Amino acid sequence: MALGRILVTGANGFIGANIVRHFVRKFSEVHALVRTPENLWRLTGVEGVEVHAADMVDSAAVRAVVVAARPTVVMHFASHAALPDERDEAAVFTHTILPLVHLVAAVRDLPDVRAVINAGSSSEYGSQTVPLR
Repeated sequence: MALGRILVTGANGFIGANIVRHFVRKFSEVHALVRTPENLWRLTGVEGVEVHAADMVDSAAVRAVVVAARPTVVMHFASHAALPDERDEAAVFTHTILPLVHLVAAVRDLPDVRAVINAGSSSEYGSQTVPLR
């Protein structure tokens, strides 16, 4: 039994592409939101995915994708690559916080959304000499 419709943002990144690969047979529809549709090499060979191109800084573009996808689950992996030595706070805000705000605003009134999952990666914590807990 299919789980419904999933929207994965940042779907052409390392984490997003693996999530798409994992869920492509579990959901009745898989929608992938990417900023650059010409950079889909991580999704090569994955069938049954509808790719939407939009810059998540643009709230209207995000809303249009959400309306088209009508997700029941949203998994958000699109963000600025905030490495420990990152000093451009405006870029981090613009490409990490603002897209999340636009995404939540776009899905908050949809009746079928059961979950919105926001995730990051261990690179946010910088180089570590011991395992993260």
